[in-house]
Amino acid sequence: MHPESFRQLCVTACTAKSTTPIILLLSLTFSLFAVVPSGAARQADSGFSPASGPAQVIAQGVVPLPEGDAVWRTVRTRAPLPQDSPFEERPLGFVLASSGPLLLVDQGSGEQVRLGTGEAAIVADGTVQQRSSLGAQPVSYL
Repeated sequence: MHPESFRQLCVTACTAKSTTPIILLLSLTFSLFAVVPSGAARQADSGFSPASGPAQVIAQGVVPLPEGDAVWRTVRTRAPLPQDSPFEERPLGFVLASSGPLLLVDQGSGEQVRLGTGEAAIVADGTVQQRSSLGAQPVSYL
């Protein structure tokens, strides 16, 4: 091989090698910006919901929060059958039917809420409520 053509081949190969990663990087960068809209752009959409993708909203509501710090905790408890379930005053929180269907009955209004497995409801502070299993056996819930 002639030395001049070898030098030309080396320059061409070296230039091609050094520009390929840059071209790939730029292509990837532009394709990501085209595919993934910014958080602000998604929130500006009137159909935006924080429960998109794998997230789900299973209960929501508007209730007054107590003064000071508010702390949420998860407590698993049992819902007996209706004839064995007392009415009790409940704190502000959510009820999640985690292992079977539940019936929530408000003592003051008589309102009844049926929750299927995986469904939830918000409960205002001070609500006097009966929570019972809708199945043949008591069930646990959160």
